Amino acid sequence: MRRLLCFAALLALVLLAGAPTPATAQGGALPPVRLITAARFEHVITRDGRVILVGQGYKESRDRIYLVLKNIDGSDHTTELVLYDGAAYVRQDDDREWRTTNPGAFRALVPTADLLLLFDGPLTNLGPVTIGGAPTEHYQIWGDTGLSDPTQPGFTKIDFFVEPQQRYLYQFQLERTVNRSSGGTQLTSLAVRYFDHDDPALVVHPPR
Repeated sequence: MRRLLCFAALLALVLLAGAPTPATAQGGALPPVRLITAARFEHVITRDGRVILVGQGYKESRDRIYLVLKNIDGSDHTTELVLYDGAAYVRQDDDREWRTTNPGAFRALVPTADLLLLFDGPLTNLGPVTIGGAPTEHYQIWGDTGLSDPTQPGFTKIDFFVEPQQRYLYQFQLERTVNRSSGGTQLTSLAVRYFDHDDPALVVHPPR
């Protein structure tokens, strides 16, 4: 669990640090993207191209989210998380008892469209891409805070895919170059695919 929460905390720092500034350049500001109220989602988290965590879940609203993550790096731990009206809960494997955890780190694992405002690198429209059978427009933000070299620690690249009619986010990908504790750098990434938007059957309950 420590590894999961440390990675979530890293993502929280990447996504939430700094003042919101609209991304600009190469064609103007961010395209219109609607905030997702309810949807299902799937996660893949990698380190240097190797998958270390997979997950799936759903959200009823911005403040009610259920997520299950599974380590596949040899530990095979499964972690359940629930965000319910500002409180976050977590349990692992066969634990029956839920514990409270940091809501901010949890929120970073389920990015929303408004977080795109935090990045100021050049924005490019890369054209149409099919995601989960749905047509989308692929956009990319290359770098942040003036850092454009992907080999340098702190470099960030964002790819996001928007359905052209409803303008919902269908996929969000974040790559970040970070320092290794043993020296050198490594590439960490988070990819989240969203589907079943606005499904009224998606209801999150607080843990008992």
